[in-house]
Amino acid sequence: MRCDLCGGDCVSRGSYSILGKYEAHIAQCQECAYAFAVEPSWLEEAYSSPMTAVDMGPLHRCIEQARPARMLMEVLYRGRGRGLDFGAGYGLFVRRMRDLGYQFFWHDTHCPNLFARGFEGDLKESEHYQMITAFEVMEHLVSPNALLKSILSSSDSFLFSTMLLPEPFPSFDEWWYFGPEHGQHVSFYSRRTLRRLAETMGKRFVTNGFNLHMITSSRINRRLFEVVTNATIAALFELVWRRDSLLMSDFEAGRSAALEETPKQKMTPPPFAPARPEAYEADR
Repeated sequence: MRCDLCGGDCVSRGSYSILGKYEAHIAQCQECAYAFAVEPSWLEEAYSSPMTAVDMGPLHRCIEQARPARMLMEVLYRGRGRGLDFGAGYGLFVRRMRDLGYQFFWHDTHCPNLFARGFEGDLKESEHYQMITAFEVMEHLVSPNALLKSILSSSDSFLFSTMLLPEPFPSFDEWWYFGPEHGQHVSFYSRRTLRRLAETMGKRFVTNGFNLHMITSSRINRRLFEVVTNATIAALFELVWRRDSLLMSDFEAGRSAALEETPKQKMTPPPFAPARPEAYEADR
């Protein structure tokens, strides 16, 4: 087998049970250390619901990841420009970023947009974003090469979360991120994988060394990225730096659009009614 990301030779890392009835065979690239499930046949069942029942973190991720995202928008782009949340789920993160004053848009082909309707975006050659975000998305991608290159070519910075694959390769029963109980994780990236991906696109790779990473054209070093994405610093920044919210302008835009879509009701005259009540008696 050849690696989808770099074309290197891959070796088998063994297998483990998925959903209690499928066998997931894992291969890993010897060049960039990207690991992946080989021909995952269980995905239709795994995605019978767009969000797995064991994922308790959507709201928490929305709040926590909005903090470093807004700091990076300020540090790198002075809060200007547009952002796209890829794999945006129900749209909570997009709504949160817009509430904080940042022009973010929604994109997800597998989940309904409940909270950011009217602010859909897309990956097109004509569209460019200062920042594209993807939180807990990378590990779901099957053969991610083409999609990741599209994301990286459509943005100045790509901010994303995924747990770094340990090196040496962990046993399947000691690393919970393999996700055998839900079967939705099929791609696993080490620090070496992501650095190699950034280099092929002529960009820099920075990471907090744990779960938050960025591939960017901007000049930002690892130390600054660690400071900006530090949870305590990000929370303090939220208290002292506020940008005008887009909430009310979004509300007015949505309200205007809804009124325009409402079919105009024809004004019809009421049925004839006699002017005086005693006329009813005359009819009888």
